[in-house]
Amino acid sequence: MKSYAYMIIFLIFSNKLYAHDFSSRKVFLAGSLKGGYTTAASEDKSTIQSRKLASYSAEAMMGARLYHTIWGISGEYSLVRQLTDPASVSNTNVQGKLLAIAPLFGLEYKSFKLLFKFPKLISGQYTLDKRNSINQEVIYKDSKIEAVQLHWMKSTETFLGVEYQKFTYKKLNVAGVESSLSSSAYLNLITVSLMYGFTY
Repeated sequence: MKSYAYMIIFLIFSNKLYAHDFSSRKVFLAGSLKGGYTTAASEDKSTIQSRKLASYSAEAMMGARLYHTIWGISGEYSLVRQLTDPASVSNTNVQGKLLAIAPLFGLEYKSFKLLFKFPKLISGQYTLDKRNSINQEVIYKDSKIEAVQLHWMKSTETFLGVEYQKFTYKKLNVAGVESSLSSSAYLNLITVSLMYGFTY
């Protein structure tokens, strides 16, 4: 119990120590590096069997402040690497590169920020590193996103954070030919990440 009490006291103290009135800053800028644990599977978990991956991301955000709210845009680039042995998932590997640009809404209070990304991406795709059996590039497109981030300010410029993020891809582009996937074949990428970043 004492350890929990010490943790609460520390959080309260740090919140007061680094509490900053950001409302005087009309522009919001942030950049972060993220490391995360990802699961990937199709909606039916049969078209693409569930597997574990690791993600390494860089993200930039910009926007405007209105009182204690943030309205802006987020851009993210990720490398996603499969941890599950391909032999255990029918010799398939869905590691790749993720690019996403999404509208952003946030709330900030003292040393904490809570940020959400709007469900419809402005732009986004997931390109597999491995080509298919006839050497064609495979790209997943038309994604929606569910994402929330919590930032805890370590100073007036730096923060630690956690993020939950889910991408759902509804279209497939193979060698430049695009097609809609059935709902059971939608690709879901779900990631929980730790973050370190700078903000203004």
